[in-house]
Amino acid sequence: MTSSFFNRLDRRIIAIVAGIMVVAIALLVYNRSSGSEQQVQRPAVMVMSSIPLQWGEATISQIANGEAETSPLLDALAKSHKTILVDDFQKIGEPGSAPLLLLQPRALAPRELVQLDTWIRNGGSVIIFADPALDWPSDLPLGDPRRPLFTSLLTPLFGHWGLDLALPTGEAQENEIKVGAYTLGLKSAGLWRKRGAGKPSATCAIRQDERLAYCRVGKGKALLVADADLLHEDQWTDSLVTNGTLGWLESVLVEMGKDRLLPDKFWDKAGN
Repeated sequence: MTSSFFNRLDRRIIAIVAGIMVVAIALLVYNRSSGSEQQVQRPAVMVMSSIPLQWGEATISQIANGEAETSPLLDALAKSHKTILVDDFQKIGEPGSAPLLLLQPRALAPRELVQLDTWIRNGGSVIIFADPALDWPSDLPLGDPRRPLFTSLLTPLFGHWGLDLALPTGEAQENEIKVGAYTLGLKSAGLWRKRGAGKPSATCAIRQDERLAYCRVGKGKALLVADADLLHEDQWTDSLVTNGTLGWLESVLVEMGKDRLLPDKFWDKAGN
């Protein structure tokens, strides 16, 4: 009788342990699948910039030793988006697959400007931060090719769309602009101006004291910002972190990834 009791007890213990293992495995599978699902659902954004966002200004040996630091901007974007660094327009996705963020990009060859324009016209969405006088901090000496471009070299593209990027002279300029519920901190920002001569290939509207422009380019769209320094972490003051530059950029990226026009509140002074 005692032996039979212990046999039944052993079977019960084995059954309980087996049940616990089944539940544990199920939870593990669920957590992994949930994590994968969240990662898949995270929207993508392609990024091209002359600013060293991924490794900073670290040397090859520093990168190999794990001493390089990612830009706070890239870290911030990675929290809400799958960031894809690109440097070749032939390798970017199909128009409409993900918005493209151009942050003071490198000098583009004429064929690359044509590729970019064509990609947008076929349904692509792009946000361009173009600075006429970039003041991004750098420890590299002047003339070093690794330094970010001092001024935007996208003039041919902007001119094709009927716009000029001008550097303000004379009067002191505001160091922030209001865009709907957001406040964007500026630094040595430029101005968007309509070109008087020639027929533009895009329909553009200029707002926010000429700091923002929004263009319909064929089937695609382009949001133009006449400043790039506003994306440096020094410009993210305590009052701007939540409802300022970063919040605005993340919201714009989400909207630009949709197959529709950008709502006025993200680029128009009225914010409605």
